[in-house]
Amino acid sequence: MKFQKKIFDIVDDISLNKKFFSIYILCVLIPIVVTNIFFLNTVGTYVKERENKNRKISLNRAANEIEDILQAGIDISQAVSMDRSLYSLLDKDYTNDIDYYGSFFDFLRDRVNIYMIVYRFIQNIEIYTSNTKIISGGNYFYIDEDTEKAEWYNKIDNSNKDIIIYSYKYVDPYNPKRNVPSISILKKLNRYVVYLQNKNIVKLDININSIYEIMNREKNYMNLILVDNLGRIICSTDKMYEDNITAYKKFEDILIDDYQILVTNWFGNQLLQGWKLVGILDNSAVNQELNATRNYVLILMNITTLVSTFLVVILLRSYNNRIMSLTKHMRKVKEQQFDNIMPIQIREGKDEIGELIRSFNLMAGKISSLIYDVYKLELQKKDLYLERIHAELIFLQSQMNPHFLFNTLNAILVVCVKNNYTNVIEIIKYLSKILRRLLSWKDDLITIGEEISFTEMYLKIEKFRFGDQFNYIFSIDQSATGYKIPKMSIQTIVENACKHGLQAIKGNRLVTVTVRLEYEELIIAVKDNGKGIENNELYNIMEHIKNEDTKSNIGLRNVYRRLKLNYGEEIEFNIKSKLDEGTIVYFKIPIKVLEQPQRGEKGV
Repeated sequence: MKFQKKIFDIVDDISLNKKFFSIYILCVLIPIVVTNIFFLNTVGTYVKERENKNRKISLNRAANEIEDILQAGIDISQAVSMDRSLYSLLDKDYTNDIDYYGSFFDFLRDRVNIYMIVYRFIQNIEIYTSNTKIISGGNYFYIDEDTEKAEWYNKIDNSNKDIIIYSYKYVDPYNPKRNVPSISILKKLNRYVVYLQNKNIVKLDININSIYEIMNREKNYMNLILVDNLGRIICSTDKMYEDNITAYKKFEDILIDDYQILVTNWFGNQLLQGWKLVGILDNSAVNQELNATRNYVLILMNITTLVSTFLVVILLRSYNNRIMSLTKHMRKVKEQQFDNIMPIQIREGKDEIGELIRSFNLMAGKISSLIYDVYKLELQKKDLYLERIHAELIFLQSQMNPHFLFNTLNAILVVCVKNNYTNVIEIIKYLSKILRRLLSWKDDLITIGEEISFTEMYLKIEKFRFGDQFNYIFSIDQSATGYKIPKMSIQTIVENACKHGLQAIKGNRLVTVTVRLEYEELIIAVKDNGKGIENNELYNIMEHIKNEDTKSNIGLRNVYRRLKLNYGEEIEFNIKSKLDEGTIVYFKIPIKVLEQPQRGEKGV
């Protein structure tokens, strides 16, 4: 027992870095490596799936390119068959050879050669006709006995279709022992009824090397075989599935090993129906390697698991008990119990964990002595912040009331001069109602209904001021009147519109106040038909409104500040204006930050 205790004491004195390094190497790194190798089978499956996907992409790419070549040949054959002038020249009854050669050099010679120049996958374009006046040569040939015996000619002549794709082999003129595969697009020239006295056929030969190039480009992924609708192998990668004989080899006759995967891609063109591109894959070597590696990894996993488990038990014992004790005391800290870890409970040790325990004891003592002071200071800071906000609201309100009264008295003065004091009684009556309302408001937030009523009394005073040349309109969503906003928010904007927008114009003056709920927002807008504001001046006004130190635009700035103090950054405040058309001032408040109206409360 004493020897065991001594070993544990020595381990406790080893630095934490060395212990964690040992744990990492023996208990983390090796298991991770072993686990990764163990999952080699899964990774191998993923790799094979990815390779299969790449091979399918390769196969589809090759098939699309080959089909594009064949489709382009079909399109060119169709284009040749639509050349009405060509029909006329082929059916013409030439008087002599000179007459024919004249037409040949003037019209026929370059009529199909241009396609061969533009499209390099076209090996040759030949036109055959039964017109005895045609002299074989160039791209034009008379259908003689040899032509009628040709395999391709009999195929199109006996076909009930106007156009077919057919593959055959012919003897290489440069090497008589070699049979060359050929793909031809055969088209009967029978589009125009008036030119059917002779049999005309266009034969377009595809350059087979263009298809070989496509196949050899994809051979890193698989070997490709092009099979026609008769099941014959036309061409293949590196010509490995072709025979140098006259007849084509049948695809069904070739041997495919069990370890190979067969992938086919059918062409979608109607004329290519039955044609297919086949990819031959070989996965046997990959499967053998994966199986051998999988067996090796299983043996290694068992050995390393036993060794690492034994070592981890010894190393983790060193700090497990002390960490658990420290964790227990940290949980007490969450419950505001700052008890020290006593040496009688557990040995500290000389490593980093022991240093951590000593630091925890020191921290717990300091926190106990400081927590009360910190808590008290935090409460004082919150009180000071609330007092500052309250003082700022009072200051803003105190700025607004004298400003409003000054403008009201100025309106009274104007009316008195213009009307010889006859309407002073009505103005004073509305003014007294406004003052009474101001005195009765104790809360900064009032319902929109109350604010609209207050604003309407102000507008009636302005009505006396401007006379018949002034009018106002309220467009109020009744479902919004119960929500509360800072008092005099709308009235201040209306007053600003009368003072700065309407006072400078002549003729009919109109103020429109709109309140509506839209897209979870409360939108309040005041519009006038005044002189408007230039863009530079409008920009300066918005800057003054948002600047706390400026002395300009006090009314609008107070409205903006009070909205921001009550609703934070959620509000949107903006001004839009056009010269000689008027100005609109609006603000938007999300419904979620507004004080919800009481049941049945719709405002005044």
